Amino acid sequence: MRFTASTSAYIKAPRRVVFSVLTGYRKFDSWVPDVTRSRLFAREGELAIAEFIAPPYGHEKLVLEFVESPHDSVVFTQVDRFRKDGVFGHFELAAADDDHGTMVQAVLGAKVGLHRLACRKQLRQVLERTMAGLADRALKLLISGLSEVRDQRAKLLQLEISGKDVTLRLGETVYDVARRRQETKP
Repeated sequence: MRFTASTSAYIKAPRRVVFSVLTGYRKFDSWVPDVTRSRLFAREGELAIAEFIAPPYGHEKLVLEFVESPHDSVVFTQVDRFRKDGVFGHFELAAADDDHGTMVQAVLGAKVGLHRLACRKQLRQVLERTMAGLADRALKLLISGLSEVRDQRAKLLQLEISGKDVTLRLGETVYDVARRRQETKP
């Protein structure tokens, strides 16, 4: 028997940012509740295999297979527990109506035997905490990305004013923009 829970949420970040968080398997331990360690085993094209240490889920480790549809969805299945208990689910991403954020629909399921997650209420709680972690991580990534862009632009574009000359430096290129006028009052 299988149990599933689903939820959806608006995340204040573009789809590409949310997708990069969802597919950054090495950093799952920084945003997925109860995951204490994460490791990417292999990646080939749109397929990835990752291991997570998550003691509250009833196993010392979870090995999941992820199938990605770039910027649209991520589907996952536990592969280290063949025909027994395990988790499965997916995240589907869509542009929000405001064109600034992302609507995320998530489903988390568990097969009977995964004793600590074997009810819808617990699955829903785990899923809601995971969605909150995803939103938080995506927002932090977006903010750090904007800070990096601003810092790079500040380094890239420099304006130098010395005496009557105004010089603009754009990366390695230097432009003599104009000569400053010296105003004198009659």
